[in-house]
Amino acid sequence: MFNFQSKKIFLSGFLGFLLLVLAVPNQVQAEDLTDAIPLKTIELNNYFIQDISPEIQTSSLLPKEFIFQTEKIKADFDFNAFGVLWEDNLKDSQSVAISVELFLRGSSLGIFKLENLEEIVSENQGLVKHSTNPNTVAQADEFVVFIKIDEPTFQAVINKAELVYYDTRSSLTQNEKIMVADTANNEEVVKESEVPAVYSNTPKKPQNKLSIISRQEWEADESLTLKKDGSLSWAPEYKKLKAFIIHHTASTDGGDNPAASVRAIYEWHARVLHWGDIGYNFIIDKNGNIYKGRKGEVADGQAVVGGHTFNSITDKNYNEGSVGIALLGCYQNDKKGSCSTPNSMTPAMRKSLTNLIAVLAVDAGFDPNSRTTLLGTSTQRLVGHRDLDSTLCPGNTIWNDLPALRQEVAEKFKELSVAPFEAHIEKAQLDRAEVTTDLQIEAGKVHQAVVVYKNNGRKAWKQEDLYLKVYDESGHNRTDLGLKAWSDIYGKFYMNESEVAPGQTATFTFSLKSPTISGTIKLVTKLFVRKNKVANSNGYLELQFVHSYLGQTLTNNFPLAMFQKDTKQLSVSYQNIGDKKWGKNVALYLNGRMVGKFAQSVLPGETATITFPFTAPKKQQEPQRLVFMLKRQNIALAGTRAVHLISVR
Repeated sequence: MFNFQSKKIFLSGFLGFLLLVLAVPNQVQAEDLTDAIPLKTIELNNYFIQDISPEIQTSSLLPKEFIFQTEKIKADFDFNAFGVLWEDNLKDSQSVAISVELFLRGSSLGIFKLENLEEIVSENQGLVKHSTNPNTVAQADEFVVFIKIDEPTFQAVINKAELVYYDTRSSLTQNEKIMVADTANNEEVVKESEVPAVYSNTPKKPQNKLSIISRQEWEADESLTLKKDGSLSWAPEYKKLKAFIIHHTASTDGGDNPAASVRAIYEWHARVLHWGDIGYNFIIDKNGNIYKGRKGEVADGQAVVGGHTFNSITDKNYNEGSVGIALLGCYQNDKKGSCSTPNSMTPAMRKSLTNLIAVLAVDAGFDPNSRTTLLGTSTQRLVGHRDLDSTLCPGNTIWNDLPALRQEVAEKFKELSVAPFEAHIEKAQLDRAEVTTDLQIEAGKVHQAVVVYKNNGRKAWKQEDLYLKVYDESGHNRTDLGLKAWSDIYGKFYMNESEVAPGQTATFTFSLKSPTISGTIKLVTKLFVRKNKVANSNGYLELQFVHSYLGQTLTNNFPLAMFQKDTKQLSVSYQNIGDKKWGKNVALYLNGRMVGKFAQSVLPGETATITFPFTAPKKQQEPQRLVFMLKRQNIALAGTRAVHLISVR
């Protein structure tokens, strides 16, 4: 991907108080040097390493500071990224300050202060190897290095200082390589490659979109993550997500090519420091683009362990249980810091940072504005690097802004917190027939209802937590179709399934009574999770009830008394108030025995009379109970049942 080359130049010298001795560079090929062997084993064929390693033995007259400066050194190729490594025996790496003046075609680009990493690279025979953060510029071809020691001791030693410079610019233009997301206006869509599901499954509102640039899109050289046998040199390890740690890269903001700066950090962490990957979980540039960092996912409340926050004093690895988010740029605006030109957080960067933390917090299920315990340390869930380590990172301007950021993230978290539970009604059935506007439902009966919902959220539904309620058409009041057997006036019916994953459907089964007359009744169904309404779960049902066979008793000539075994012609008149005509299959039944039929069909709205002979039973002390009704195919017609008492003498 990049045209790398490798060579090594040494500068050696002795520095004493009030004395600067600058050695003339001696050029030596990399393959002749033992120090170059470990670089070769991980194919460091792009690196040009400048050794500026003086052994500094301070004199008896100790100055407050000691400065070593190299001559202007011409690079073998144009570069955009650089950093410094060195060994010392000092207790505090922050007592060493390193600056680099860069040039291009003879013109100075300015002096760039480099921020020291807190993490120790290695330790050998009393000397500790340290590293700066890498920095980037658009292009440079010469450099001068300044090393300053604050308050040196008699035994102060600086050894094997190396300047590493390299080129991470691509031959493609930035616009051809990746999309630059305008997250301030929310015009970009999430890209799917290498992006965990949590990012693409955010609530379907424009303001909640995240732009995640994958490792492939920012052109990470994945071979840097592999051992010779093809296995990962830093295999992903996962811990429960508890906190978010904010960093700055202590570099330029990337200018017009922020992806090149991301690649520079990656190359430094993976190749120069031999970590095998980038330490940050995410990087955000001034345009609001979010770059995926460390291999592995941050999803379902678990976070891949990165390499961004290790406290060497307390020996606590705060990378476990945290997500490290680095803001591209330098945000320390006082003399304490190493920012040559301090940056300011842009609105787009702030919005992306807020959205990213809120989305991950919703997925993990905790309020990002609360506190937690991380490796025995009580801390806010959203903190700066300096809250857990001895460093200025993420710069005083970002750190001072954290209280306001926590509040903004909390507000976004509240807005998104419903998103894990979202649903849509798929279908409804009554007595196994799908409910449509054409379906006619028999009135006067109890019906079996089935409602099916699809889980459109990010969380699985559990039977003990999710239930359905039924309302009238207002969506607020009880319906007249409810039964006394309902456990709640609105029903409260739990789904049939024990668990329903996102994308799957849940079934709710319950009984409804129907009205006694024909007509249309509208219902509203809603889902709830532990008393909280599920988003977009309102279901609207329009039920068309009809009485196909419905009658009304008008008159009869049943006597109040008869003599036993006496026979009379009795008659009953009915009106057909249903929707179907009565034919030969409609008959009159008396005490369960058919006694007569209509002489001809009875159309809806018409009246008709059935006459039949009735013989009084034997004399009884109590009045006799006569129950009569119309039946069709042995099923009673609603509205036609009547009871008459007759005395038998």
